[in-house]
Amino acid sequence: MENIKDIYNTIYKKCPQDGETLYKLIQVMMHNKNISDKGNYAGVHKNILLAGNFGIGKTTMVRECAKAFNLPFHELDASLQYGIDLGFDESFYEIINELRLENRDELLTGVVLIDNLDEVFLNNTQKSLGNYMKNRTMEVSDNNVFLDNIIYVGEFDIGNYLKKSNFNFNVKLSLDKIFSKKKRAAFVNNETLKQYNKMIYSVFNSRDMWNMFAEHIIMPDLDKEAIRKILEDSPMSEYQEFLSQLDIDEFGGFTNKKVVDYVVSSVMNSPLKLNAVSTILNDLYIDGKKHVKKPR
Repeated sequence: MENIKDIYNTIYKKCPQDGETLYKLIQVMMHNKNISDKGNYAGVHKNILLAGNFGIGKTTMVRECAKAFNLPFHELDASLQYGIDLGFDESFYEIINELRLENRDELLTGVVLIDNLDEVFLNNTQKSLGNYMKNRTMEVSDNNVFLDNIIYVGEFDIGNYLKKSNFNFNVKLSLDKIFSKKKRAAFVNNETLKQYNKMIYSVFNSRDMWNMFAEHIIMPDLDKEAIRKILEDSPMSEYQEFLSQLDIDEFGGFTNKKVVDYVVSSVMNSPLKLNAVSTILNDLYIDGKKHVKKPR
């Protein structure tokens, strides 16, 4: 097995937005039994909660980690629309069957990303999900398979949870006559943030959450530097393909740096974050199509 530094360097080239989150994710996965049995690490199986706002690259980071460890990767949508209440049982069965075919062994290994975990807690169906995750064996296509070594990663969208939770904040200003309007606004923002944090803390530290996920990782929001790293450094970035279409000489001084600055600013202002990159570049291509070579 490669050492953690080599694995980190390989994945970081593709997911450079937050090195600390990436290192923690690799470290936890590396010590799971299905990986450590192949090396000299103590096998301690831990499922992982990976929390953060939408569009910051959580899914991509988990997928690249699974690829680095040569583990099958599958996504399970746990939202209300497609999840536990409507067909979760069938979706779970299909993923386990896929893992059976990929492993060709009764002891299954792989990474299952549980997408939209926030919806599970919003709809109070976390106990049902936990029961599925606790399954140690399952009969699939007349074969009995063992699920102990599957790594479950729960992807929790903090922003979506706060938006849909209908939490009523209680901010009392007893010193209105003393505070200026500007200071009152700052006070309200500070108190609101405290209550947001308290609410999220209570969810992450609930018994149900700890029963499902023994390791909790919170990924910070993207800043301009992180977006710039992804655009310029990651070989998976759509920006690299876009550059190949630009005819800089005819683009009226619209240099690579200006393209990056524009995209970084647009991503920061978009609620979709990294998921908006393709659309932003496509719009940029259309706006400047007279100065851009036709795609091959």
